[in-house]
Amino acid sequence: MTSIRPPAARLLKDKLWFFTAHRWWGTKPILAGLYYNATPQAWTYTPDLSRQAIEQKDQRSNMLRLQWQATPRNKISVHYDNHINASAMNPTAG
Repeated sequence: MTSIRPPAARLLKDKLWFFTAHRWWGTKPILAGLYYNATPQAWTYTPDLSRQAIEQKDQRSNMLRLQWQATPRNKISVHYDNHINASAMNPTAG
């Protein structure tokens, strides 16, 4: 797992601040009872018992927050979080 969390910073003194954080993580579990095809060009499936199938699961999260002090009593905040889940068979692993 990789996380990047730079410190918060102000864009305008006492008026506008931002914060951002980024994270990448994942797994590569071996799939029990599933194998790659030993003969991919053939019409029938022949399991390659020396290469068990692996499913790669990647996840990413990118977050941004902006805060604006509009008046001494009112603060406005905007938050954006982009989260991506990806799951795929990895034909080159094994």
